[in-house]
Amino acid sequence: MILPKFMIDSNTIQNEIKVLNNILNEQRQLKKTLLLYLEKISDGIYNATDENDINSLVSCLDTIKKSFENIKENINSIIELKQFLENTLRTNGYLNTFDCETYNKNFINLFEKIAEDNIFYYCFMESLLKYMKVIFPEN
Repeated sequence: MILPKFMIDSNTIQNEIKVLNNILNEQRQLKKTLLLYLEKISDGIYNATDENDINSLVSCLDTIKKSFENIKENINSIIELKQFLENTLRTNGYLNTFDCETYNKNFINLFEKIAEDNIFYYCFMESLLKYMKVIFPEN
């Protein structure tokens, strides 16, 4: 969220921290999903016999690596923003000096990066559909 200068109080900061925690949890879930795909694709490379299949899977690994690095950077940036907010709160509930403009600028930059990285992630997931086959277990 973008924080207005004239309305900053402890509750506003706490709510913003909750928003950042939600975004952080989403990014962590994407990271977990990528790790699962990494494991499956690595197994696929190990078991593949066709060179074209191996090349396609290696290309997938490269994309996973890029997406993983993007998400890792996003997680680190979210944690930095959270710490920025947490440092503004004193134990008695009053605010330390708060640089609203810096926070808002950093939040907007991060939000735009996350949006771009999520598009990259979902495009990759969509590209994997051509390799998927759903097998229903027989009872």
